Amino acid sequence: MIRNSSGVQAVERALAILRLFTPQRPELDLAEVSRRVGLPKSTCHRLIRTLAHAGFIVEGDGYGRYRLGLAAAQLGDAATALLRPSEAVRAQMRELNAKFEETIGLTRLHGGKVLVLERVESPLPFRMDYGIGALLPAHSTASGKVLLALSEHRDELLRTLRFEPFTPHTITDRARLRAELARVRRDGYAVDRQESYLGLVCLAVPVQDQANGVVAALGISGPAARIGRKRFPQLAAALARSAGRIAPHLAGTPATVAARRRQKVG
Repeated sequence: MIRNSSGVQAVERALAILRLFTPQRPELDLAEVSRRVGLPKSTCHRLIRTLAHAGFIVEGDGYGRYRLGLAAAQLGDAATALLRPSEAVRAQMRELNAKFEETIGLTRLHGGKVLVLERVESPLPFRMDYGIGALLPAHSTASGKVLLALSEHRDELLRTLRFEPFTPHTITDRARLRAELARVRRDGYAVDRQESYLGLVCLAVPVQDQANGVVAALGISGPAARIGRKRFPQLAAALARSAGRIAPHLAGTPATVAARRRQKVG
């Protein structure tokens, strides 16, 4: 539900509509938009017409359906370019990818979720349906657990998390997650044991700056058949070595500096 809290109500409502469109939900009709933002169809229609005039929304493939337009894509490209780390960071990720032939990901906290900064896909079968700029749940991902475990605002974040169950293995209560985060702090790495997707296992380690502040998480993911418990120590050690090489190139990026400032303010 959108609340009227200031004179920028129309802008807030228009942004709420734009945020409805995701890779999993690329097209919406007027009724869906109205239901999801909690506004009358007539109001949504006026806002959609304004957004369409500016190029942010266009008609979709189906009658009466809408999708994001070129103007939204241009903003997305600009934001993604800012988020992406340097070539030195990507080179380290490609090295891990070549060694283990599994997907390598770099993420950081964004509120109570995990923001994907970079990915290097596995050349083998089993691919995920999200890319750079995606927001993932923190409670069910290895990178999310690492970032939560070492966050200065851990208690505050845990109070606001929504424990959505994605698989039968997902942790769905705070007490269990707190115990898991304690294990992460003890072991130095986190594991997603098919908690986000059935059949998928992920490991992640922190990327820390010189003051031991966590600036990101570096992870590896692949099918449970290829990433078994016996490989955890080897993979975690390799990730930790790469995280150490990545840290000097990542700590001063605009996106990371902004994130650290937000954490301090929060």
